[in-house]
Amino acid sequence: MTRLDFDSVEEICLNYWSSKEFSSIYSLNSVENFVMNCDYELYEQVVKKLIPDILSPITGLDFFLEIKIKIKFLKGNITQSIRTFGKNIGTYLNKSLNDVPERIREIKLRIVNGFSMQLRRYTSLNHLSQSARSVLLNSTQVKQMFEDLNKVDFHNIQVRFYL
Repeated sequence: MTRLDFDSVEEICLNYWSSKEFSSIYSLNSVENFVMNCDYELYEQVVKKLIPDILSPITGLDFFLEIKIKIKFLKGNITQSIRTFGKNIGTYLNKSLNDVPERIREIKLRIVNGFSMQLRRYTSLNHLSQSARSVLLNSTQVKQMFEDLNKVDFHNIQVRFYL
């Protein structure tokens, strides 16, 4: 994920969670809590890196400069890549958790589902803010909206509302 090579996440999940090395400790309550806290922290940091400011364009430039890579890892635009990743990560994780205890599986899938929804909400909000910004920066469109707003009969709407 640090390279925004979202396609490799599935393979990483499969390789890590199919390993039998740690399977005996997964059922311990302290391990369950640790896994849960680590997942929350991981996904929080990923969101902060991918979408540092919901209202600003998602350029990824700060992130790319920080880790010194090129945008070649992304297919299409960055926002769409993030949305696709958010949509697919639950499936990737679900495939990789076949050999872990059910409780760990439930915890991880619940948390990744929240992360996925958060990415969709943030990218949707970002898209909305960018659309609004482009309209509000266009003086012709702002003038037309103002004229249209002045044509609305608010008194008539209020009367109909109370009927």
